[in-house]
Amino acid sequence: DFYLTDASGNILQHISKADKSDATFQPVNPTKVTDYTVYLIALDQCGNKGKSTPIIISASPSSVISLVQIKNDQQKVCLGGSLTFQNISTGGDRFTYTIYDADQKPITTIPGSLGDFNYTPTTPGTYYVSVTAGNNGCGDAAVSALKMFTVYPNPEPDFTYTLDNDYNVTFTNTTPDDGNTPASSLSYYWVFGDGATKNTTNAPELHHYDYEKSPFTVTLTATNLASGCIGSVTKTIEVKFLGNLYLPNAFTPSSTNSELNIFKAKGTQIKEWKMQVFNNFGQLVWETTKLDGNGSPTEGWDGTFKGVPVQQGVYVWQISATFINGTEWKGMSYNHSLPKRTGVIHLIR
Repeated sequence: DFYLTDASGNILQHISKADKSDATFQPVNPTKVTDYTVYLIALDQCGNKGKSTPIIISASPSSVISLVQIKNDQQKVCLGGSLTFQNISTGGDRFTYTIYDADQKPITTIPGSLGDFNYTPTTPGTYYVSVTAGNNGCGDAAVSALKMFTVYPNPEPDFTYTLDNDYNVTFTNTTPDDGNTPASSLSYYWVFGDGATKNTTNAPELHHYDYEKSPFTVTLTATNLASGCIGSVTKTIEVKFLGNLYLPNAFTPSSTNSELNIFKAKGTQIKEWKMQVFNNFGQLVWETTKLDGNGSPTEGWDGTFKGVPVQQGVYVWQISATFINGTEWKGMSYNHSLPKRTGVIHLIR
């Protein structure tokens, strides 16, 4: 039986052992200079007792005090950011930080030292931190008061876009909610990558691009005004020249389908062109150079020559065309063949 008594002989702690293993008393924290006494009583199987020589231990109140603060009294941080824990404990030579969850349950411990400690949280939520100071002579002091801090998520902006034939891009903001903050309540800032005026709306208006300066780097930044946290996304937009010219290889003047009863080229953004149709004798039977405001052909051959329907058969077309970007049309390709600026027309009656 091991005994620990105070200066008045009152038993503070008693430990019984059935073998000769060591006994460890719980820490004591005197509030003034005092003496403690430790002694051992041994009992044999016959009931005989023996008492050790008492050992007197003089003790003083511990000068180790656990204290922690967060630099600048910072109480919130955005995910990816860091806080600085300032260890202002006294009398210690070893230190341990403890991080607690929102219910003040310990979730991790981190070895520390005197001075500043930078901590980077990895998950949004409400947390607390404490420090425990100790030294080899006095043991660990009481845990410091807990300091609370909140980690906020960063917005995760995103967008999609569509390009029309006039090089106008429609941007669609697809940013999800930022935690408990609806996406509609976030603040947005668009940079279109072409030097145009920046935009600060949720959904920007139609934006026109000069395809000759493509590609463009577009950045959308979202800010949660409540937390001050910011996120951004950058995408590269390729605005390719959309000019084209396409020829069918057959038509039927008697068809009730207007798409089939004339031989008409389809295309866009043509600056100038000329299409001619010849018969098997090389005779020119029809031609056109007309385009609308979009650079699209407006006329088609109806299968007549000087107002008289021509016979069913094979005819030849020939085209020269230049697009608005200055490039020449390379020709028509059928079934992956090399492009040609001439081809055949099957007139079916």
